[in-house]
Amino acid sequence: MKIKTRICSLLIVVVLLGLLFSACDSGLKYVKMEIETLPEKTVYYVGEDTTLQFDGGTVKLTTADGSTYTEDLSAYTYRPNENPGNEDVSITSDVNFNLPGEYTVTVHQTKDLSCQYGIEVRSGK
Repeated sequence: MKIKTRICSLLIVVVLLGLLFSACDSGLKYVKMEIETLPEKTVYYVGEDTTLQFDGGTVKLTTADGSTYTEDLSAYTYRPNENPGNEDVSITSDVNFNLPGEYTVTVHQTKDLSCQYGIEVRSGK
């Protein structure tokens, strides 16, 4: 009888722990992403700049339970002219530093969750 009671108690603890951990995990799934602070540099110059700078930029991530987290853009991997992977925390852009114009920078948290901001490449100072 004691063995059955211990087994039942252990099973209840395992089930409760499983429910607890699965509930915690579902709350951590990001459902919304937005630029919170633009990087210090959003204007670049032909012949002078060759890569994007992300210093000072942040994104705000919102979880399924409504909690928010802020991450620095510098924590993301910059992949110029590439597509992100399935679960690739990265930044991509269509920027061409040889042509003046407005370009889009996309920050990817997952394949399906991203946000964007604009930059400008100018002819000269």
